[in-house]
Amino acid sequence: MPAVVGRPAAAAESLEAVAARTMIIGFDGDHVDDPSFRELLALMARRPVGGVIYMGRNLRRDADVAAMNQAMRDTAREPISISVDEEGGAVRRLRPLQSVPATPSARDLGRTRPEISYQTYAALAEALAQLGFNLNYGPVVDLAFNASNPVITR
Repeated sequence: MPAVVGRPAAAAESLEAVAARTMIIGFDGDHVDDPSFRELLALMARRPVGGVIYMGRNLRRDADVAAMNQAMRDTAREPISISVDEEGGAVRRLRPLQSVPATPSARDLGRTRPEISYQTYAALAEALAQLGFNLNYGPVVDLAFNASNPVITR
């Protein structure tokens, strides 16, 4: 079996365990005592998981999100990615949370106030880190090649 980057191949390690490290999974529950979230923690205790992604169903209050993120870090057998898609503009998954600043879309910011882009996204990154997220799927580059076509290229 080929080695996982940074890890020697272990003869006893199953293909399932190696594959599990590459997966980022969604989950149910919006607080640490939710039975669905407890099931996720039990899974993490049994086997490696590459990471998790938050969806709207997981978001209720800042304190709950921070507590769930800490519980996942404490339970996971290996370091994991705790992720969200918080791009700004219309794509604001963390909208229900008080600690995450309302961030404009990159397109709007680039058109109106590009000079504050760094500060805007640094504030967003800090808010995400304070909640325990370590991966955001916000785009690195969006290209609008055709002004008459709203579709963007990433």
